[in-house]
Amino acid sequence: MKTPGDLENLLLWLGPNTDAGALKYIEVRQRLIALFQFRGCSGPEELADQTLDRTARAILKPGFVFEGDPMAYLRGVARNVCLESRRKSRIVGQDVSHEVDSVPQAPVDNSGIEPLFLCLDRCLAQLAEDKRTLLLRYYQGERSAKIDGRLDLAQERGMELNALRIQVFRLRNVVRQCVERCCADSREIVRLT
Repeated sequence: MKTPGDLENLLLWLGPNTDAGALKYIEVRQRLIALFQFRGCSGPEELADQTLDRTARAILKPGFVFEGDPMAYLRGVARNVCLESRRKSRIVGQDVSHEVDSVPQAPVDNSGIEPLFLCLDRCLAQLAEDKRTLLLRYYQGERSAKIDGRLDLAQERGMELNALRIQVFRLRNVVRQCVERCCADSREIVRLT
C-alpha cells in the first residue's frame, strides 16, 4: 500500500470498521496465499500482497462499485496476478534458457496433473454436446477476443450476457464437482494399488 489511507480504505471495504476489516484482511490474505499455492505460483505471499495492493488502488478509483463478498472480487484480481506472474516467468525463462541448461534442475512432480486432466476430460464427455460446446466456447480466446466471443455466443443463443454467465457458472460447478469426485476416486485407486 502506498499510504496508510489506502490500507484504511481497504479495511473499511473488507469490514464494517477497521478492526473487523483487519481481521478479514488477515483471513483473506491467508486464503489468497493458499489460492496461489494451489495454482502452483511461485512466491504466493508476494502475489497475495500484490493482489491486495491492486484492490486497494482499485477501490479508490472514482466510480468503483462492487457489491457482494469481497473475496469474489479478490479472486478475480488474484487470477490476473497469477496469469501475469506466469507470463513473466515464461519470458524470463526464455531469456536465460541457454544459461539454465547447465544448472541441474530439481524434478517437477506432475503426478497430480495427469489424473486431473483425465478427470476433466471424462467429466466434460458426460455433458450433453450442446452444453459441453457452450462451456468450451465460453472460455476460448484471450482478452478482447474472449469478450467478443462471449457476446457472439450470447447472441447466437438469444440470451443476455448475464444469463449466459449464470448458465456457464452452473455448468462449471457441475464439472468441478464431477472432477473433484473423480480425482478423489483416482487417489483411492492409487492408494489401493
